[in-house]
Amino acid sequence: MPTDTSEKGLETLIMRHLTGVDGLSADSSGLVAESKPTPNGNGWIAGSSAAYDQEFAVDTVQL
Repeated sequence: MPTDTSEKGLETLIMRHLTGVDGLSADSSGLVAESKPTPNGNGWIAGSSAAYDQEFAVDTVQL
């Protein structure tokens, strides 16, 4: 299997290690965050950039 050395490949590895999934994939509601972490991850939950409040530097949905 060839190694993906692109930026997307690195992001995929990071997401898989932290969340247990390969990347951000929104469902039909447009939400990305899960209700609970997947058992393969390290407890991190993928969020949505739309929910990020730049003024306070927090993800308001997960807060």
